[in-house]
Parts: sequence; structure tokens; C-alpha cells
Amino acid sequence: MSQLMGSIRRASNGAGGASAEIYNLDFPRLLEKHKGAIERALPNHLSVDRIMRVALTAYRKNDSLAKCQPISVVAAVVQASQLGLELHQNGEAFLVPYEDECQLIPGYKGLMKLVRNSGLVRDIFAHEVRINDFFDYDLGAARRLVHKPMAGEGNFPAPDSSRGKVVGYYAVALLHDGTPTFVMKHQLDVDAIRDATRGYAAAKRRGNTTPWDTHPVAMGKKTLIRLLCNSQLPMSAELQIALQLDKADLMGVKQGIQLEQAADGSYEPPAFDNLPPVEGGDGSDGARQPGQSRPASRGSQGPRPEREAPERAPQPPAERPQRTASPVRPAAAPRTPAPQPAPASTRSGTPRPPQSEAQPQHQDRPRSRAEQELDKELASMRSCREMVDLDEIVIRLEARYSGAPLELINRTYDEMRTQLNPTRRDLFTTA
Repeated sequence: MSQLMGSIRRASNGAGGASAEIYNLDFPRLLEKHKGAIERALPNHLSVDRIMRVALTAYRKNDSLAKCQPISVVAAVVQASQLGLELHQNGEAFLVPYEDECQLIPGYKGLMKLVRNSGLVRDIFAHEVRINDFFDYDLGAARRLVHKPMAGEGNFPAPDSSRGKVVGYYAVALLHDGTPTFVMKHQLDVDAIRDATRGYAAAKRRGNTTPWDTHPVAMGKKTLIRLLCNSQLPMSAELQIALQLDKADLMGVKQGIQLEQAADGSYEPPAFDNLPPVEGGDGSDGARQPGQSRPASRGSQGPRPEREAPERAPQPPAERPQRTASPVRPAAAPRTPAPQPAPASTRSGTPRPPQSEAQPQHQDRPRSRAEQELDKELASMRSCREMVDLDEIVIRLEARYSGAPLELINRTYDEMRTQLNPTRRDLFTTA
């Protein structure tokens, strides 16, 4: 690992402390050259090939990561794997450049995944409320929250264009004893929390586009999920780290993820003692200024207090049953040749198939749905014309399959990699 870190340090020792050589490094070649060092730094449960594939895919899809120190990209990928978050898959986590460092930013779906994985909470979710929705709540001992999206054709939720502008958000968690707890904020409250963050303010000063500009609803949900986690929920170690990584982004400071620390699980996010607090980032309310109104929805009935207390759910939802895998059919035992030329008969009188058939009977059974789905995935791999597309498919499949199917996926990946990039077939070979 010292060899890998030394390469990066030598690349950054130019004039001004940030040599242009950093920005011209061949990232795939760097990974290939130091694969052995990266593998030695990883714990046994993390595959070096998978880590390198994820890093390469993220690097190819985001041109701005080329300005980051390559080792910080690998470190962020390893840290995401340690937390159990998939990068750029379903919005769980993202790689974002900050100056010359790659930052790991958890999405709101990633935070909800960590809450569920902790085993401390039965369920968690967040929604936006639009102006034409029905929204009502009661606080105190009989605490409840009701949200009915505006109905459209067939009594399905109406399109967002008909439901109107977003006026607020809420997040709900259901504890194991059936107790629900929730937080809610008007859109003006959410905007105030956003504007108070150093990272957002700095981006706006530079004229940069932020996720608040491109995905405002998702960021609003994330704000409420973060507020709920910080103020009312028990937290696992993984969730605490993810929230601190997110807070570093809110504060506009570097996360400082080191590969060695990410690999052995000892990484600790930076302390924020010397920085001003982030409103809403640590459980603060981020309340509106006097004169600002609460969400204007059809179910609202006058001003309500902002403090919330847990309530007892009248009837907790039933647990979703676990799906069990179908038993594997045993292979048919080989038959012994019959001494008579005529086919032998079974006890019931049904003639036995001729023994000269090339294929055994068990191969004639219809393929299961799982086998058919795997065939489709393999076909999609063979239809790829770019390595980035192939890597994306393999990253997704590695999270779903194991055992023999995963071995087949890896063999197909090796074959396609050789076809698509014959001059780089040693990219993932062990040094």
C-alpha cells in the first residue's frame, strides 16, 4: 500500500502542491499496476475485481472524477462497500468530486437501507406532499398522520402536474413494537435548511449546479430522512458513518477517506467542532420565521405546534413473509441397459424410453423462471459493445447472484472483456 500511496504523493509534489500530472494519470493503468497492493488492503469479504470494476465504471461515467486523486476514488468505493451501499444503483450512494478529492455521498435511499439493515427499525419511508393532496395530522397522545395523494383516473394517484407544486415533506419510521414516529416540514422549512448549509451556499456562490437544482424532491426527502434519523431513531455504526459523510458534504469540508482506513473499517469522518452547526443536520428544527405559513393542503385545519411526540399505532402492519428458495430437483440416476432388445416396462405398464437416447430425461424438463432470467442477463452481457456497459451489468448481477450462476457470469464477463478490449485482457489478472 505504501507503494500505491507513494505514487500519488510523487504525482502531487509539483509546483503549487498540485501537479498537472495528477489530472493526466491513466486511471485504469494505475489500478492495473497496483492491483496487488489494493487487494492486500481489502478485507476478505470484498473482492478486488469487483472494487476495481465499480471504480472504473464510476470513473468512466463521471468526467469530473478525472480531476480527483485516483486513490481517493478507490478509497470512496471501498468505503461504500464497507457500508453495504451500491454506487449509482437505485440512488443509494454517489461519487462526487470536491476539489481534488472524491467524496462518497449517501442518497436518501441509501440512508433508508442502512436504517432497515440495522434491525432496529421495522420500516422507514418519506414522501412529498403536493398542494392538491389531502394532508392532515394530530399531535399529542393520539398522534397520527394522514396523506392521501390527489386521485386521478381509476382512483390512481393523479399526475404530479395535476397534484400541483410541492408544499412539504414528511418521513415516517415504524419501530419493532409497532410505534410510529414521524417528522414533517413545510417547503419553506426545507429551503431554510438547504440555504443554511455551507456546501450549498459555496456552490451557489461559484455558480455551480447542485442536486437541489436537478433533483429537488429527492433532496427534500433526504432532508426529512436525515432529520428523523438524527432526532428520533436508534442508529447502527454504519448509519452513523453515513450521516457523518453526508454532514461533511453539507458543511463543505473534505471527508478525508483514506484507503487503509476504509479497508480495515477504522475510518472516522472529520470532526465538526470548529464549524458552525448545520440547521437540520443534527436534529435541529430549522423552524420558519414568524409570519410563514404551514403547508397549504385541503386537509389542513389551522396552525399546529411543531413539536412531535411518539404515538402508538392502532394496528401495526403484518410482517412480509420471507420467500424460500425452491428445492433443487435431484439428477436422475443412470439406468442399466436392459438385456432384451425390446424396451423394458415399468410396474404400471408404461414403456420405458429407449436407452440409446443421447440426453437423460431430467434435461427435458422446462427451465425455471430463475434460469430463464439468468439466460436473459447473459444474453444482455453478450450484446454489449462497450466495456462500461458490460461493467454496469456485472456490478448489478454480482449483488444478486452467488455460487454456480455467479461463476457463469464471471466466465461470460471474461470472454466478453477479451472480445471488447483484446489489448487490455490483463487488466484484472492477479499480479
